[in-house]
Amino acid sequence: MSKKILVSIDLDGTLLNKQSMLTETTKETLEKAKKAGIKILINSGRPYENILSKVNSKLFDYASSNNGQAVYQDGHIIQSFPKLKQNEIEELFYLGRKHFVIVNLHGDIPTVQGCHPLLYPFVKLGTLLVTSHLFPIHFLSASSNVVTSFHKIKVSEIAKVCMAGSYHQLKKVVAKLDPNKYVTTFVNKNWLEIQCVGISKGNAIDIVAKQENIPFENIYAIGDGENDIAMFQHAKHRIAMKNAMEGLKKYATTIIGPNHEDGVAKYLEQLIENNKTQM
Repeated sequence: MSKKILVSIDLDGTLLNKQSMLTETTKETLEKAKKAGIKILINSGRPYENILSKVNSKLFDYASSNNGQAVYQDGHIIQSFPKLKQNEIEELFYLGRKHFVIVNLHGDIPTVQGCHPLLYPFVKLGTLLVTSHLFPIHFLSASSNVVTSFHKIKVSEIAKVCMAGSYHQLKKVVAKLDPNKYVTTFVNKNWLEIQCVGISKGNAIDIVAKQENIPFENIYAIGDGENDIAMFQHAKHRIAMKNAMEGLKKYATTIIGPNHEDGVAKYLEQLIENNKTQM
C-alpha cells in the first residue's frame, strides 16, 4: 500500500515560472499527483483569490493564503488567524515611510502604496510605467493608489503589510519591530512581509496534516524564499529550488531544478514513481 503523503508547495519562484505562469507540464503533473493520492497544499503569500488566478482549484486539495493566515479546503476557510488592526497598520506605514521603503497594503481594499513624500514622484511614475506596460516593476501595482499619509487610507484590518526597498533599509525596519507582536519574512531581499505573530506557512502544514492524519515523516515542503523556512520546520523532506535564497537552501535536504525548468514537476514525477513501488 502506498504511503499517504502531503506536499506543501510555494507559488512564486517555485511552482510558477519566471513569467508567473503554471506550465502545462506542471498542470499535468499536479493532476497525476492528485490521482496518485498525494495531498497537495498550495502554501503561498498571496491572497486566496490571487492563488486561484494562477492555479485551478482542481489541481490542489488545500490552499494556505497570506503565509498561513487562512487555510482553505474546497473554497471554504477551515482555520484562520488574526489580521493586523488599524493602529498596527498605521504604525507600520509610518515606520516604512521613515526608512524610505515602499509600503504595500493588500487585502479587502484596493491596493494602496505608501511612501515618503520625497519618493512620491518616483513611485507614482513607476505605477504609470507599469500601467502602460512600458516597464515591469515587480513591487509596483498598476492599480495602486500612491499616498504619503495614512489618513487617506480607509482600512480597519489587513492580512499583511508588505515593504519593498533595499535589503539594508528593510533590515532596519525589522530591527525596530517588536518580535512579540509581529512576524517578519523576506520573500526575497527586496520584499519584506509583516503579519501578526503566530502566522506561518508551517502552521498551515500542521492544520492539513492533522486533518488528513499524515505523519511528519511523510510531509514534503518545496519553496524558494525565506518565508518558506517555516514550512521547512514542519516537514521531514525540505526541498529548495535551485533559484532559492541562500537563507532557505541551508535548511534544505534536497535541491531541485529551478522554477523556469519545471523543477517542481520533475520532482513530483519522481515522488509519484517512488510511492508506487511501495504499493
